[in-house]
Amino acid sequence: MAKYEYEVRELKEVDVPPCPLCGSDDLHFCSYNREDDRSAGAGVKCMECGHEVTADGYELHLDWALDCQLAAIEKWREQVAKYGGRR
Repeated sequence: MAKYEYEVRELKEVDVPPCPLCGSDDLHFCSYNREDDRSAGAGVKCMECGHEVTADGYELHLDWALDCQLAAIEKWREQVAKYGGRR
């Protein structure tokens, strides 16, 4: 029997807490795939105080920008749990 394959796009969202240093919700998310297609990187940055957390795919052995972005968000959450949001 023949198979027909198709791609289904699905939009998901992840809740990201406010900045662990200043409590701002004004966050910037960036992610990229490197040109060599072997790794990626991502980050979360507070636009109010400049606090930033990054995830490097080379270090984490991740090949996709989305995986790095989720890793950066997880690091952000860990800092929020440790330091709490200040306001």
